[in-house]
Amino acid sequence: MLLLDIGKPDDVEHLGALKILKMPEDPSERARASNRLEKEIAALNKVHHPSLLRLLHSHPDQYFFVTEFHPNGTLDHHLDRFKGRALDALEAFRPLVEAVVALHEEGVIHRDIKLMNIFVANDGHLVLGDCGIVIFKDGGGTRPTETYERVGSRDWMAPWANVAHQIALAEVNATFDIFPLGKVLWCMIAGRQGLEYWYFDRKVRANFPPNDLEMLFPDDPTMAAVNKLLSRCIVEHEENCLKSAHDLLSMVNQLIAMLRSPYERPGNALSWLCRVCGRGRYLAPPTHQSIMSVRSGVGQAEHDIDVYVCDYCKHAEVFFK
Repeated sequence: MLLLDIGKPDDVEHLGALKILKMPEDPSERARASNRLEKEIAALNKVHHPSLLRLLHSHPDQYFFVTEFHPNGTLDHHLDRFKGRALDALEAFRPLVEAVVALHEEGVIHRDIKLMNIFVANDGHLVLGDCGIVIFKDGGGTRPTETYERVGSRDWMAPWANVAHQIALAEVNATFDIFPLGKVLWCMIAGRQGLEYWYFDRKVRANFPPNDLEMLFPDDPTMAAVNKLLSRCIVEHEENCLKSAHDLLSMVNQLIAMLRSPYERPGNALSWLCRVCGRGRYLAPPTHQSIMSVRSGVGQAEHDIDVYVCDYCKHAEVFFK
């Protein structure tokens, strides 16, 4: 009998998703599987955020737990939801980054971020689930897996995690989540299921469509700015990756602010990006040339404005002071 048969299918708030662990017969595998289940429950109990799956009930000794239910399924079934709409994608993506920040602040690395583990709630917001292979960076080495292993889902893992040699606990850090978060954002905007390796900016490949968002959406100059953000996440070498989810959240916030407020005076590094070409940055002319006064209507007060010029395409933009 389906749980929907005895629940209230017309009232999602009164439904839950039941996860039952199928226990292996081998004693050592059984112990490891049980430990993973306990760690997943512990992670869901420890960190609370609207974009993290909510735990409703658990019985680790009986190998099951219940979480909130999202009938819309996961993000991989909604690939057209944000396709080609950078601002909408970023605004939906930001709470996911905030949820990862909350995890990292509690010393938890998710390790398995991908479209298939992100649910679409009834109100449209995204919810990160499946904490089955989390690592607790608690200094004591507690973890649901062996000391050395390959971690995460192959097509979503960072190159420094998806390697032939095995990964030690001390090497697992925030970048293991930042890399797949970048892939999630690319998939949301590209409207595609996945991205091979770190080739988010590949322009030409025989028999395959380009990956570069600027080529996929050539009429949208904001894609160049999105590419700059992706270039700090989807990288081949760990040293080029953002070091914390806080850093990623800061870049996402800056980019959203830039796309939302086209006439806001540049106030940080990312918001100086040109709004036309997306490649250059606005440079202020000499002070005596930059300040002018305008009056937008009869009886309205004058406002000082600054005029900035892009150092790449020479586009001139007006910003209210």
